Amino acid sequence: MSIVDSTHSNRRITCLQGLTGAALVSAAIFTAAPKVARGDLLWTPTGDSGSPNSWFNTANWSSASNTGSLPEALASVASGVNIDANNVTMPSVGVLFDPANQGQGAGYIANLGNGTFYISSNSAGSATKTSSQPNKLTIESGTLVTFVNSIGRDGAGTIVQNGGVYIANAALNIGGVHTGPGTGVYEYHGGNLIAYNTIRLGASNANGVASTAVGTFVVYNDGPDGAILANNGMSIAQNASAEGSIGIAEFHYGTDTHGVGNTRPVQTKQGSNSTLNINNKAFTGGVLGGLSDRLNLVLNAAPSTIGGNYQNLGLFSETKITGNGTYPTVFYSLDGLTQLSAGTTITATYASIVYSWTISYSGLITFTDTSTSSYTPTNVAATGGADVVLIGLTAPPPVPEPGSLALLGGAGSLILARRRGKKA
Repeated sequence: MSIVDSTHSNRRITCLQGLTGAALVSAAIFTAAPKVARGDLLWTPTGDSGSPNSWFNTANWSSASNTGSLPEALASVASGVNIDANNVTMPSVGVLFDPANQGQGAGYIANLGNGTFYISSNSAGSATKTSSQPNKLTIESGTLVTFVNSIGRDGAGTIVQNGGVYIANAALNIGGVHTGPGTGVYEYHGGNLIAYNTIRLGASNANGVASTAVGTFVVYNDGPDGAILANNGMSIAQNASAEGSIGIAEFHYGTDTHGVGNTRPVQTKQGSNSTLNINNKAFTGGVLGGLSDRLNLVLNAAPSTIGGNYQNLGLFSETKITGNGTYPTVFYSLDGLTQLSAGTTITATYASIVYSWTISYSGLITFTDTSTSSYTPTNVAATGGADVVLIGLTAPPPVPEPGSLALLGGAGSLILARRRGKKA
């Protein structure tokens, strides 16, 4: 079984409980002298028999001038050079960051300093980055602190967070174009993701490259307690030049570790610029100039019904929603063809049953505990704020199975026969 299988039976994680704890950890990181982590390092597994994909095997890290060091411990390297957790022949988990189960302890903090952290890059003039795609990082425990982040720039890059704490101190770019098409994925299952700057999906900033950047943010509700915090909000299909960008937000309804069925919302209300920026613009001239923001709902379990309606679901907790482009500031369907304006019906299927909601961009999610993303469906309203929510429609009455219909038919005939006998 892969470590990223939906059952997650091998996680063995003790994550930080509550955002207060995460904030204290973050504060401790920056009040202490940070470890220097600047070096053009390439992750190249060389055979660690116990954990060949382990972050903590120094033989896995190499560069032209520095070897035998973990990136967070590397010193005396010029500022501004980058770290690449990359390799072309990775195992299914990619680079595994799991200090709790790799001899470092769950409290281990890897502070990568002020460089750029890439999960796939094809920077001009860098042969190591050119060859190191596709790439993946799996976070199971501990705390990983980065500065500028680029997931899937000029190639395929993925981060899977199953637990622990991931702190991004600068922009978290997911999917980008510099010299070619980039496809980035952040797959969240549990733990704390804290972005002190903006999370950008499809962050294209190349110079006239006719390629589409695709950034996908996938949120599950099947891992340990935690929250997704974007202090400066989330910008979808962020485009600084004339290229095409696609940003996809995908939410999975599932049952968490406490047996509660819900979606886990993205929270941005903690920052002064907590804005959901939705950008849509027609694609013209091939892929140049186009922007497309897309939303997808996936059911990993059957939603509950409350008062005859499917339960309400929270997606984004926002202070405000803005946007740019020739199309309205709304999401589109996964294929980019259907406009999901306020009041549009959204459907998802589980076990051959179709469930239905309407979408609201002026809703309100009232959390019972922001540190665990907890809320009850009755505390999700269609109006009252700037949150993106799904309001459950009326659930149709259950349809008996064919076998049950036959039994009911037989019972009805028997009752009718008895009545006729009594009448005779």
